[in-house]
Amino acid sequence: MKPGPLITRDCEGQEKRFLITATFDRPEFKIWAWESAKCELSPHIMINTSFSSGIKYILETSPEQLVCVDTEKSLKFYDFRHESEKSKKEEEEK
Repeated sequence: MKPGPLITRDCEGQEKRFLITATFDRPEFKIWAWESAKCELSPHIMINTSFSSGIKYILETSPEQLVCVDTEKSLKFYDFRHESEKSKKEEEEK
């Protein structure tokens, strides 16, 4: 699944792939950009969460959404959408 534009930023035409990492002891996750042509892995985005402990699982549920589970089995949803897109979608659902 290709990540959405707020995750990729302006890397659309480039040959980049994205990797997400997290640790059990820190309440943050990082998105890394892998550029295969240069064989280079570089930091892309770091997200600080409201978890009090570390993150155990991360799942990409859609191109614009990640779900994180902490070590205490709490779920948090992270949407990567512009506010205008969110309000449009909410209006359409009504």
